[in-house]
Amino acid sequence: MRWIWIGTVGVGLAAVAGLLGWGASPTPWVRSAEFPPAEQPTVERLVSPPSVSAEDLPPVSPAYRAAVNRFLDRLQARGFDRTWQGVLFVDARGRELAVHQPTLMLPAASVTKLATSLAALETWEPNHRFTTKIYATGELREDVLYGDLIVAGDGDPYFVWEDSFELGSQIGALGIRHIAGDFQVVTPFYMNFYPNLSTSAELLRWGMHESLWPLEARHQFQQWASDRANVRAPAVSFSGGIQTLAALPPEAQPLFEHPSRSLTEILKALNTYSNNVMADMLANRLGGISVLSDKVSPYLPAREMQVVTASGLGRDNRFSARAVVAILQALDERAAAGGLSLHDWLPVSGIDPGTLSNRNVPHGIAAKTGTLNSVTTLAGTLPDGTYFVLLNQGWDIYAVRQLQSQLLREMLQVSVDLNSPQAHASP
Repeated sequence: MRWIWIGTVGVGLAAVAGLLGWGASPTPWVRSAEFPPAEQPTVERLVSPPSVSAEDLPPVSPAYRAAVNRFLDRLQARGFDRTWQGVLFVDARGRELAVHQPTLMLPAASVTKLATSLAALETWEPNHRFTTKIYATGELREDVLYGDLIVAGDGDPYFVWEDSFELGSQIGALGIRHIAGDFQVVTPFYMNFYPNLSTSAELLRWGMHESLWPLEARHQFQQWASDRANVRAPAVSFSGGIQTLAALPPEAQPLFEHPSRSLTEILKALNTYSNNVMADMLANRLGGISVLSDKVSPYLPAREMQVVTASGLGRDNRFSARAVVAILQALDERAAAGGLSLHDWLPVSGIDPGTLSNRNVPHGIAAKTGTLNSVTTLAGTLPDGTYFVLLNQGWDIYAVRQLQSQLLREMLQVSVDLNSPQAHASP
């Protein structure tokens, strides 16, 4: 994080800018919303290694298919038609172990967030950080800034109370206690998952002065301060009002920059808690749904994906099971290239909190959940590296979830012991 001291009593910001070289070209590591899209670094698409010839692999056990058939029979027995279901299991070497309607496009619910995650990783590196920049106008005398304080957002979807405490503390460390002018916030800026710029600006002002904190912020500050030595609650006050801007004022002079959590941390939170607003914010930062689709579609079979919302809300977000497996494979390749795994971007059962903790799936499975009215989806990897996709429809969501978990347990048991009772259990 770069600090810039703005000087002693009576030194104008413009003068300090000249002394410190403000206004020079940004350093190479700075990535800003102000840069045109063409200047944003992109990541090369990975090419999968040649698949192993089927003749070199042992035959697929029919026990896998039998387990899926029992799953479909159980759904049918509860009145959920087989034609509403998509199922696909593919091992780490690309072999289909069991399949049911793999090319049929079905509502994916929040499994759509896997596509959003891949589009983000097609645009930024896993360690990319969105940079919120702090500026000022006017001059500092004593501890009063006689000018405006400006916060320029970069679309950080995970800017929360703790970030506002950090900003307030850094402003105080620069010797600023009071802003005589206005508090200006430049889009795109979000706080606490509020997409509205005015609401986010108001929350940020609250976060920078302890007297304005709601109870939730006080609790968050206690946790945040417990990891820091001799930290004081921020207390930056303002005389002026709040203004929201579409562009940075030309007279603004930089004070410091605040990096977000890494993209890996953002995607882990997005998928663990299935945060719809975060998904939409990422899509906005990418340039919209059409851009998201364009970044993902090269990995997928033609015409087997339809994205309407980045979050997965709405039944019009439709994927085939085969398309979802392709997304998982692309994510897995990108993770491996960066020394990571899918566990870094998806919740892991038995380890992480969030939506997967309520699914009762076997321990060690990394997966994205999805739920809409009469839609229950689950997609990820088994501990042995097998990719799986379950796109299921049925009015009793709880019952479908239980059957999905039962299927995963049986598939795991088959992979361990083909002669086990689970491998040949009746419906």
